[in-house]
Amino acid sequence: MSAGTLTGAEEGVVQLHSVQRLALLHLSWSSLELGDYIPALSWASQLLALEACPPALKAYAHLYAADALTNLSRTADAAQHLAQALELGEPLAPVVSPTGVEPSAADGEGMLCVRNPYSPVQAPAGAGGAAGGAAGAGGTARAVLYTNLAVVHVLQRDTRQARAYVTKALEASADCQRALLCLVYLELEEGRTESAVELLKKQRLPK
Repeated sequence: MSAGTLTGAEEGVVQLHSVQRLALLHLSWSSLELGDYIPALSWASQLLALEACPPALKAYAHLYAADALTNLSRTADAAQHLAQALELGEPLAPVVSPTGVEPSAADGEGMLCVRNPYSPVQAPAGAGGAAGGAAGAGGTARAVLYTNLAVVHVLQRDTRQARAYVTKALEASADCQRALLCLVYLELEEGRTESAVELLKKQRLPK
């Protein structure tokens, strides 16, 4: 076998591991949609327990766990999962390309065909539009900067400063997903559970 290539048997193992990870992800999502929060938490926890779980899937697993825990009134545990998701630094992009297929990588980090069950948070009505278009890349860059600062303060448990930076990030880009995840965390930490649940539900809508 040449360096950097896989035998047929090894490629089959990689594919099976990918199927397992994605099956757990979708089982958790399906349970959330059905309102079965204990199974949803169980599937997400099983995904997080797997070795060599790609960071992107791990971020989604933390989000599903947080969603389930919030609905189970375990907000402190949910906030911990959100903090871990933010700490990963993943952009929460779709798991596969728009064509629906992404080839498996030689190192086993690739994914099989799957639709992303976590769509971006929907911006409030009236947000963006012409003003958003004018902001363009500059608004996105500012949102990323402010979000990164917000995450630092979230991890330091400085909620006042974190909220100030989240507000600036969302003013720059109303659909900045990591900023909205910070907002969910802050809503949980400050006891606004219903608001956090609504934000999580918007992210749960399939594309």
